[in-house]
Amino acid sequence: MSDLNSAIGADRLGHGLLIEGPPGVGKLELAFLVAAAVLEKAPVFEEGRVQPPAHPDFRWVTLETDDKGRLRKQLTVDQIREACRVLALTSYAGGAKVTVLAPAERMNRNAANSLLTTLEEPNPDTLLILVRARTDTLPATIASRCQRLRVPIPAAGEAEAWLRERHGEADWPRLLHLAGGAPLTAAEYALAGYEAVDGRFSEQIAGLLTGRMDPVEVAAEWAGADQGLEGCLRWLSAWTDHVAWRRVTGDWRVQPPVETPETVIDAIPAAWIYWYRDEVHRAMRRMDGSLNVELTLENLLVPWAQGLEPQEGQG
Repeated sequence: MSDLNSAIGADRLGHGLLIEGPPGVGKLELAFLVAAAVLEKAPVFEEGRVQPPAHPDFRWVTLETDDKGRLRKQLTVDQIREACRVLALTSYAGGAKVTVLAPAERMNRNAANSLLTTLEEPNPDTLLILVRARTDTLPATIASRCQRLRVPIPAAGEAEAWLRERHGEADWPRLLHLAGGAPLTAAEYALAGYEAVDGRFSEQIAGLLTGRMDPVEVAAEWAGADQGLEGCLRWLSAWTDHVAWRRVTGDWRVQPPVETPETVIDAIPAAWIYWYRDEVHRAMRRMDGSLNVELTLENLLVPWAQGLEPQEGQG
């Protein structure tokens, strides 16, 4: 962070900054802090979270809602063109102009191509900050024209201390595990009562492993859950990593919230666990496309009822 502050102070930041890292580590907040510093405006905090700068030369481009109030899955080419047009205008305050674009991985090809022109021929005193959670996105022509800043997952002890200081007591080790170590996501889980969801999902997976529950019925219930497909997939990803850890070390990294059929899990070949993790991540990468929610969950829950064994034509 000190190097970043030095770059801002010495006007060595350039015209493009790419902030990347896993979800829930504060990438967008960091982008707002950088924008405030470049615009020479004090950052604003609400409930401990950094807010976008209230400045006439700042713009935040993010996912919009459609006519039915649903959040769009992609940043559109029209949004990017308008953002580039505004960035090229004369500054209102006579200083720098800053635009934050997040989540940058949701740009379609046409939007990315439109953005490239601005990065190739930037106006003076302009900064475009791209924020992305996936490094397998954006054309190389865009990434190569930006300074790249990676925001890592913090150490577990550091994250737990930060969460206790700001949000009080909770089962932070378990919540951080479910959040992949990301403290902001863990805080969101605590506020949303995710510990109850974790318990229910864990109970249902145990039911699938022992044949007590039907995967089609469980998929139908998950499809109607408040956390949506993304929340279900993130939980499955965390659970699979949990099982992989158990399979390799012989112990749980964090104790499951319900009694789990350990003998069944310990009999699953490690290769099948890694195959399944790839299936979950493949579904997560398709979140910005059109997925049948219930069918996607059904396809991911059936393997647990089958001992996680890849079926014919899979793996």
